[in-house]
Amino acid sequence: MKQKILLPTLLLLISVSLSAQTEYKIPRLRISTSGGLGYLVAEGSTGDAGSIVNVEKITQFNNDLRWTPSLNADVHYLFKDWGLGVKYIFNTSSATATDLIVDVQDNQHYLVGDALEKMYVNYVGLSVSGQYRFGREERFQFFASSSGGYARLRDESHVLMRNMLITGNAYGVNYEMGIEYFLNSNFSWGLNT
Repeated sequence: MKQKILLPTLLLLISVSLSAQTEYKIPRLRISTSGGLGYLVAEGSTGDAGSIVNVEKITQFNNDLRWTPSLNADVHYLFKDWGLGVKYIFNTSSATATDLIVDVQDNQHYLVGDALEKMYVNYVGLSVSGQYRFGREERFQFFASSSGGYARLRDESHVLMRNMLITGNAYGVNYEMGIEYFLNSNFSWGLNT
């Protein structure tokens, strides 16, 4: 009777020991950096552009502000198909308009000046991610993440001989998805949106 209990117990302990020593193929930590040039699709108001004589310069100024170079970094602790982590994003944008002509509405005078604006947005938030490997030898991976956190704006402007500094913060969200190609088990290249 003791042998009947001892043998299954011994086999169970051996199988637990063997499974604990098998190699875990999913990496536990994902560190990702990316960067690129983005274009803001939202349109803003040009404000009171009625007093500006050369409106085409303000239109070009606003279009230049829409192009945003950005840098992203994130770290995720991975479980089987999903992970928890932190995401950081830095966006910047700038524009310059020279020789703006402003009608001061007195039927006698015009102001001529320049406009310069630099915007900086820093974002940090908690992130949840998902991943799915596919393809031959699972070299491709679909990756998506969603995060929510703190966004900080700093806007430095110089408009018609007047300097302005606008700062603010708000709750921000970020959604991202992409596809990656793994060169080896620890390094990949990819595209994301």
